[in-house]
Amino acid sequence: MQYKTLAPETLSGVFNRRLFWWLNTLLVHGYKSMLSCEKLYDTDKKLSSGLLSSELQDTWDHCNQTNPRSLIFACYSVFKWPALGGVFPRLCLIGLKYAQPFLTNTIIRFLEEPSSNTSANKGYGLIGATGLIYIGIAVSTGYYKHKTYRLITMLRGALVSMIYTKTLSLAPGVTTEQAPVTLMSTDVDGIAGAFQGLHDIWASLLEVGIGLWLLKRELGISSVVPVVFTIGKLNSDVLPYLSMPLGSKAVVPLACTISTIRISKLMGRRQATWNKAVQQRVAITSSALGSMKSVKLMGLTERLSADIQRLRVAELDVSKKFRMLVVWINVTCL
Repeated sequence: MQYKTLAPETLSGVFNRRLFWWLNTLLVHGYKSMLSCEKLYDTDKKLSSGLLSSELQDTWDHCNQTNPRSLIFACYSVFKWPALGGVFPRLCLIGLKYAQPFLTNTIIRFLEEPSSNTSANKGYGLIGATGLIYIGIAVSTGYYKHKTYRLITMLRGALVSMIYTKTLSLAPGVTTEQAPVTLMSTDVDGIAGAFQGLHDIWASLLEVGIGLWLLKRELGISSVVPVVFTIGKLNSDVLPYLSMPLGSKAVVPLACTISTIRISKLMGRRQATWNKAVQQRVAITSSALGSMKSVKLMGLTERLSADIQRLRVAELDVSKKFRMLVVWINVTCL
């Protein structure tokens, strides 16, 4: 009886979890009929917003809240083990990706060899190795992505619950109605979006290092040439720059650096203006949804819809200024 309330994922074994086999029943229900809340699985207790927000709130209360990075330290203290859960499958993915060139070389050598009594066994072995590598890539990718999105779900639930609890404890008039709504939607979504590439940051550096080592292993000193072409972008557009005097060469990176710094200073203000526009639109939309019956009785549905659409267009216009800065940042980095 005590296990009936647990989520199927919690009761699943290793292979069941890695292959997401426990989702099949839900997918079949969704194919045959409309899904309702009663048919959905119970949430894993480790994803419970109540428990996570309580733990994060306790850590936050003991932090030095005057430090602008205190929230980062508090989140790291609470979610460090869920965050590290995706490291092992990401390492497996790196290993399997770089096993592909070795497999290709082995297959080429096998095809070049004359036929013998063991050729059939070697061929079957290579077929099995190919299957293992590509199945492993699929499983490890799903595994580390699953761990990443579990972390995002935990972080989002804890932050939203903590904001909501803090809002209830504030005296009336201390903050506007729009601020908590924006924090729980736009700002939390921004934080969650940033965590999607959490394991790709360190893994990319490791992959670059392994890739350069493999190039050197295969090409020797000649591997420097593709590296120069890749990093320095040694093409027809950059050749005139390389032929410039040394003093003139220093002007280009210096100008790009100064431009990047100046643009970065503007991004904070543009982002704040954009968030303010989002806050206004979300607050009016939330208020309208809470008073929908009154809006319909007074016949203001079309007027309210037009106002919300106008706010959305205004929000997009404001966001263009921020997005243009992002474009210029990318241009200067080229």
